Amino acid sequence: MSDKGIKSISSIQELNVLLEAENKNPSDGLFLFKHSHRCFISISAKRRLQSELDQIRLPIYEVNVIESRDVSNAIAELSGIQHESPQLLLYLGGKWIGAISHARVDAQNAQHILDEAV
Repeated sequence: MSDKGIKSISSIQELNVLLEAENKNPSDGLFLFKHSHRCFISISAKRRLQSELDQIRLPIYEVNVIESRDVSNAIAELSGIQHESPQLLLYLGGKWIGAISHARVDAQNAQHILDEAV
């Protein structure tokens, strides 16, 4: 990932901008990380991702599922992927490719769904 760090999005407008940008340049791709600051499993997953950022070549955008429930719900509706938290979803080539959740959220599993997509 060129710009280290997990960036937050908190509005449907920000989500739409991200997806539109990806649709215009479909080779890039991105991960959306649905996360709850109240859940230990989710906090652990975020720590794993933060410690493994150098192994993940796509940008990661975090959605706080408590504070931005509308964004989280929109992602579930747009993707057709059932909501879970924590959850890491891959958007690539204008399509929702897949997701990993709970204890599986880490760089190795993120790379696995990316490898399957390309």
